[in-house]
Amino acid sequence: DSVTRETGASSRLRPRSRAGAMTDDVDQRAPYDRTKAKEGDTVFIFAGKHVDSFIAKIVSISHKDGIAKLLWYYKPEDVIGGRQSWHGEKELFAQPITGLTNKNPIDSIEGACRVHTLDEYERLEEIGENDYFWRFEYNPLKKGTFKPDQVPVYCVCELPYNPDKPMIECAICKEWFHWECVGYFREAHAEGLEPYVCKECEHQKKDEDGDETQ
Repeated sequence: DSVTRETGASSRLRPRSRAGAMTDDVDQRAPYDRTKAKEGDTVFIFAGKHVDSFIAKIVSISHKDGIAKLLWYYKPEDVIGGRQSWHGEKELFAQPITGLTNKNPIDSIEGACRVHTLDEYERLEEIGENDYFWRFEYNPLKKGTFKPDQVPVYCVCELPYNPDKPMIECAICKEWFHWECVGYFREAHAEGLEPYVCKECEHQKKDEDGDETQ
């Protein structure tokens, strides 16, 4: 049976074997023309001096009244359970379309950003300052429930998948392991060497080879 962990967080069924490149040089937050803000845009919202910006999707907007109706994204540290070690650095929780909205002045919009699905995020060649991802819905109107509420766990650490931490698949059992948990270094497994085999499979293979020689 697969092991699952309750969500206050995240994981994924097909973890990748490398971490995407993250750079501060891609899409530095540029001046934003609020007069062109439109429904469906995902934007940074001013949260106060010396405070990280909020992130929200524009549900509707009236340039005449200077008001935008916003559907909020939540950062892990802002929800029940808080930020966990398996949360990605750029991870957000989305709300269902019927979630919590507020009307804010258009002048509070600081700039545009992009919130991808996890699949889209993993396909990015470079992850810029304006790139985020979501894989779970969080509903603050229903006692802070998550969807899905359970996720698979991986590796010897038995934690859910974190897209920022590279993983390697065992060639025998097909389980996935964090490089840092199993002491895997790409340089030590250069092209042409044998595929990675986890310790458990390695021991089992040695036992089987020993039985064959007897």
